[in-house]
Amino acid sequence: MKKIFLFFIAAIFSVSCTAGVDENKFGTPIKEETESFLGVPYVLSPLGEGSNSDVDKDPLWRFDAFDCMTYVETVIAMHNSKNQKEFEETMNNIRYMNGKISFGWRNHFTELDWIRNNSKYVKDITSSFKEAKLKEFQINRSAWVWKHLKVPEICTKGGVKCKLESYDAPYGNNVRISYIPKGKITKEFLNQLPDNVVINIARWNEEKNKKQGFDIFIYHMGFLIDNKDFYHASSTQKKVVKVDFFEYIANQPKDFVGINILEIK
Repeated sequence: MKKIFLFFIAAIFSVSCTAGVDENKFGTPIKEETESFLGVPYVLSPLGEGSNSDVDKDPLWRFDAFDCMTYVETVIAMHNSKNQKEFEETMNNIRYMNGKISFGWRNHFTELDWIRNNSKYVKDITSSFKEAKLKEFQINRSAWVWKHLKVPEICTKGGVKCKLESYDAPYGNNVRISYIPKGKITKEFLNQLPDNVVINIARWNEEKNKKQGFDIFIYHMGFLIDNKDFYHASSTQKKVVKVDFFEYIANQPKDFVGINILEIK
């Protein structure tokens, strides 16, 4: 009886986290899509490659939990889809290089993978502003995989360890990304932007990077709506929230250096 009960609970959870949404929600303006998920709980890394994956068995999409990246991905996918089927296909195209569902082909790093592989949906317009600066560095993908995902613990069969070790994007690990320094982010500057954009929050901490064994520049992402409101999945408030953008950046840690801006196509 206990096994039947647990199976029943698991089935309910599986259906609830991947249940579809009202067809009328697809293809609506970005602002409407962002607002439709306000209050949804924050969960770190809620998506994966599905139950058949050797590495990350979380679902390919869900509407009951987000982290900052999956919130942005879901909103953009819904905006670009007319129905549930199109949404699922678009999510795969956004989350994976060439839409190939694989942990190794997932767009893990915003500054290295995500922006580059999502040119169909967004355009990096940061460098078009005179205030922009350029950041160049390398991401040690192997170090991130081994430390962040604890590869020895989760990849012990089927050659998965070898696949993760040997994975490398065809464009390499060199990052060149423009950003607007925090001292240049004013109301006048924001008023130059399109009404609705994706904002990537840039931080740089030499000590932290050295300790973890790999460099990271983009730590968070969300939507700047109407040049003033920041919609994002907040790890501190544990849900999707809407906040004043200047209030948000005023509360950033000392290693906050600026923002990268993506125009939504």
